[in-house]
Amino acid sequence: MPASGNSADEVADLLFARIIARSGETQHSTHRVTDLRRLARESYLRNGVVAKRLVERPKLEVKNGSAKIDIAVVSDKYQEIARAFSFLGNPSQELRDRVIAWNFQINKLRDEGASLFDVRRNQEVRISPDAPVLAVIEYPRTKGQVKIYNEASADWEELGIIPMTAEGLPHHINSVQELLVA
Repeated sequence: MPASGNSADEVADLLFARIIARSGETQHSTHRVTDLRRLARESYLRNGVVAKRLVERPKLEVKNGSAKIDIAVVSDKYQEIARAFSFLGNPSQELRDRVIAWNFQINKLRDEGASLFDVRRNQEVRISPDAPVLAVIEYPRTKGQVKIYNEASADWEELGIIPMTAEGLPHHINSVQELLVA
């Protein structure tokens, strides 16, 4: 990362902006996703029926790869996977690329199914290609954030990925409970 300027102070300011300020923005974005993940987890755990079927932070194994997911609901009657993404904060190509890579893995799930390991039950679970997939998100507000969101989520409808805010989760989780006890 070459840097040049008219003085040492100018170069130091430039490097600070490139390295320190940017890592602070990334940290802020990371905290937003961590908070969103925590909110989603707490929402699922508040429902006793759903909480019994919750698998946290499993790795989804797809053909020739794997996808990180935050939460899975797994039973004989119903399966669902979810991952959190925050589109607030500094819009970045890194976020866009991370979501597009996740989309690629979900496409593999849709083609051939997948599996995940349920640590609580000590068993591998086959995930159906038509299992609901949620993207728990914070919607963008600025023009730059909207641009990244639109690029990252362009294939969500085709892939059957359901965007869901943390505020919408309680209603959704009640519906999941009904499916589990039916």
